Amino acid sequence: MLEKFFKYLPANLSQSQKKALLVGGPAFILILSFGGILVKMSSSAQSSASPDEVASESKVVPISVVESTAKNLVKKFKTYGILNPWKEVLLRPTMNTRVQMINYKVGDKVSAGDIVLQSGSEVQELKAELDKIDKEIKEIDYGITMALAKRNFLSSRDVKQKQLEFRANKLRTQITELEMTNRLKTPIDGTISELPFNLGDYIDGSSQQVIRVVDTTKMKIPLYVPQTIATSLNLNSPVEITKASNVEGETAEKIVGQLTTISPSIDPKTGSVYVEISIDNSQKTLLSGLYVDIEITVKNIENAIIVPESAILSEAGKTYVYKVAPLSERNIASVSQTTGSNTEEDQRELVQVEKREVKTGLVQSFGDQNWIEIKSGIEELDEIVVKGQGTLFNGGVAEIIR
Repeated sequence: MLEKFFKYLPANLSQSQKKALLVGGPAFILILSFGGILVKMSSSAQSSASPDEVASESKVVPISVVESTAKNLVKKFKTYGILNPWKEVLLRPTMNTRVQMINYKVGDKVSAGDIVLQSGSEVQELKAELDKIDKEIKEIDYGITMALAKRNFLSSRDVKQKQLEFRANKLRTQITELEMTNRLKTPIDGTISELPFNLGDYIDGSSQQVIRVVDTTKMKIPLYVPQTIATSLNLNSPVEITKASNVEGETAEKIVGQLTTISPSIDPKTGSVYVEISIDNSQKTLLSGLYVDIEITVKNIENAIIVPESAILSEAGKTYVYKVAPLSERNIASVSQTTGSNTEEDQRELVQVEKREVKTGLVQSFGDQNWIEIKSGIEELDEIVVKGQGTLFNGGVAEIIR
């Protein structure tokens, strides 16, 4: 077997050299083979270079672009509420009594201090009659006392005592008269909105029926808003209120109000913050109890850079867009080698794209499209890819389809 192998070797080799080749030959062949594999892998690696480094016509992606623009953005909080009178008081008798006089009716205007209703009872009337008799007796007694005092029949101490007794009796009589006639007075200027009593009615002191007086020259809307919204609100911020119309074909009326109250604490039951909106109603066009839609301006951003929301890509918790840039020299050379001098190819709008990390903000609709605020990462008038970006890579070549 060795003789068959040796006959292929040069004739001038000695027997010992031929045996050395027989032992070391397989190892040499293995080294040559491994080297060939490495060369092939290296060649393959070169032919599949990173797409971020080499662009070719086969990698050109058709895209659509839009210029980033600057607009004023407004963030609003939308909710609904109920109109309430600016001031309101409830009047009712605190004892069993009978209505003796009613001075106003529902819808009448009243001023602070006006007596709306007056009532009394038979027991109180009898007690007042007795007090009246007692008052007359005390007056006669006081007259006698003063006559005796002039003649020096009484000491100055006795005179002083009689004077004090007379004054005290007079005050008791006045108190009795007030008790006899239970007068319900309004403490505010306003309008009678409820008056459930009639002349002669007997009123139980524990009754829940009340006379309601309201001041509707202004209206207010009490609200509870989320904590995140409350921290962005400011006193006197404008509020848009929409009053729905019940008349067919009539557009809803919009009214401007103001934020007049913001609670400094969170309500423990609701986890929200109490606020109050005030609205001018000097023309008396608003009614208490009306449901309205509300839009509170939370934030105004002037000249915000915005792009269509469709331009945004999210990867690993970060946000990106693709920005159009001129072709690099390397990409120009790569495209030229592929396209040659074809006239049609020369007319194509080929560009390079840059992957930019951005910080986003408010989303707002303009027309039929949502646009998103870009706080950092691009500038106004940058051309941003809005279609086709799913297959792009940083530094790649794309064709703009207008």
